[in-house]
Amino acid sequence: MRDTWARIVYGITGFAAFIGVLFSSWITVSNSPQEIADEGSVPAAAVHASPEVFDLLVVRGLNTFVYFTIASNITVAVVCIILMTNPHKRGKVFDVFRVFSLVAIIITGIVYNAILRAEADPVGFSAFNTNIVHVFVPIMAVVGWLFFGPRIKFAWKTVWACAGIGLIWLVFTFIRGAFINWYPYPFLNVDYLGYPKAIGACVGILVIAILLACGILALDKKLPGEKPWLNKA
Repeated sequence: MRDTWARIVYGITGFAAFIGVLFSSWITVSNSPQEIADEGSVPAAAVHASPEVFDLLVVRGLNTFVYFTIASNITVAVVCIILMTNPHKRGKVFDVFRVFSLVAIIITGIVYNAILRAEADPVGFSAFNTNIVHVFVPIMAVVGWLFFGPRIKFAWKTVWACAGIGLIWLVFTFIRGAFINWYPYPFLNVDYLGYPKAIGACVGILVIAILLACGILALDKKLPGEKPWLNKA
């Protein structure tokens, strides 16, 4: 019965994240080049990209996947759909992405609702989708982990691997932003903040990510569920 409920929760979470990503992609592609140029690097004092940069549909589409929200939802979707098929799935690579999915979606929920929501003004369908990827999926992902796991042994290599994935996203975002003069979030906006402040903000986020990964793995030892590494002791 526990596995049945686990599959249901993982399935709901995974498909909600997947649908949220699809809707986000459609919304982004539907925006005009001017809207794309204006929506990323807030505040208004920032130097924005020229709308011409986003004339190509594929470039506008790629913007969707620059947002950390989308990266975290994609990871949650893949991990949870795998867990829906096998709630006891384990493996060195899978464990890393399982922990990263939790770290990333928790950061997504906290940063958006505590910081970015005040600056965002979604309406209609966009507001509905925003709540899917920033509220519903983060809550469901955490609920699924708390109740069903799977439990993962604490290992520093898992923690550093999670931080490494986040670092890759940051480096890619900075490099792409330098070419097109567009950044998805205000705390990454080098044009407005300068590199020292932007990098400082990123270091702070990475520290939070490392602490979250440590907390998740530490709690896994205490939360209910199978702990194969203890059974081997």
